Amino acid sequence: QRATVSIAGAAELHVRRSQSLSLEATAALSVCAEAAAGNSVDVQAAAGANNNNNNGAANAANAKFAFSWSLHAVSPPDAPVPAVAARKNPYRFVVPAGSLAVGAQYEVRVTAVPNGNRDLANTATVAVHVASGAVAAVLAGGEEATVGTDAPVELDASGSTDEDDSDEPWSFVWGCVGSDGGACIDFVGNAVDLNGFVGDVSDPAVVPAPAGSGVVVPAGLLVAGAQYRVSVTAAKGDRSDTATMTLSIIAGA
Repeated sequence: QRATVSIAGAAELHVRRSQSLSLEATAALSVCAEAAAGNSVDVQAAAGANNNNNNGAANAANAKFAFSWSLHAVSPPDAPVPAVAARKNPYRFVVPAGSLAVGAQYEVRVTAVPNGNRDLANTATVAVHVASGAVAAVLAGGEEATVGTDAPVELDASGSTDEDDSDEPWSFVWGCVGSDGGACIDFVGNAVDLNGFVGDVSDPAVVPAPAGSGVVVPAGLLVAGAQYRVSVTAAKGDRSDTATMTLSIIAGA
């Protein structure tokens, strides 16, 4: 009778690209198989290594086995497959964060061979689905800002983040409402569309800013004493997030 091999957890896993994948296999032989393999010791039931109280039992059982792991792409079949370094504990398998392709499905396979006897070897597999990570809109300055009418209003969303760190381009849509929930009004009573004031407010020597991530409203355009609710929706494809800020305008500098 072949060895019994399993991978802890569900048969199908869903992870984000920004997460590492950590798996652990356990294996055991029946009493008859132990005799066929030439072992005289009893095989203990291997417990998951996440249970600290049973780590000793797991290590004792797994010490009789040689484990080999493989990772391959299922869909699409040409999805990138990272090289995974061998680990000190061969019954564990770890794929570093950021290594798997978003939207791809992979299969991880482990083969356990007891005492070099491949006739008693067996395998276990787990399917891995890689989901998109989140994007986060970030407005420099936090949730509140105060600006004088003598200075331009500079809004900066270039610090928005993408868990996948994908090459997909950013898009930014700016919004503004007054304290009464209506449109933002300038000092002559006209509605203000922040998307008409897009400009680069970041330091290009540090990080080149994505197009549309900054807004520069000319000094004196907004009303002294008024309060505005500014928003920006940062998106990559169908992933988006919105950040807001309360902007208070005071007279002078």
